Amino acid sequence: MIKLLPTQIPQFWELIKFVIVNLAEISNLELPIYINKVLFLLLNGKGQCWIKYDDNHIVTNLHLTKLVIDTFTGEKRLELCGTYAFKFTENVIWNEMINVINDFAKKENCSIICGESKNKRVLDMVYNYGFKEKSVSFYKKIGE
Repeated sequence: MIKLLPTQIPQFWELIKFVIVNLAEISNLELPIYINKVLFLLLNGKGQCWIKYDDNHIVTNLHLTKLVIDTFTGEKRLELCGTYAFKFTENVIWNEMINVINDFAKKENCSIICGESKNKRVLDMVYNYGFKEKSVSFYKKIGE
């Protein structure tokens, strides 16, 4: 698995945008703003895009992360923002992804790796790698 450099983002932008659109649970009205913010993070290096190729040099997995500093505690963390598999992914690939991202978080002096998902396979995977549940997210749209 490789981390794209900010200069490589334009080359993969359509693929990244496809993943964002398929993972983001926001309205079509808010989607362009969201996509632009992700692009900004990826281009300035605060966001990261990780890709995995198969033997035929076809992208099989794409993961998005971002570096965040908590404004209250000053704690630096790496947030897993999205993971997308273009085909079934064996556990060995998930192992590689977790190890590579863990090494990156250590190199960046992060004290925590975190994220959220409602995808059962992703949740099973992160729990198997020692992640703990911190809270449960909930929401209600005003007017519903």
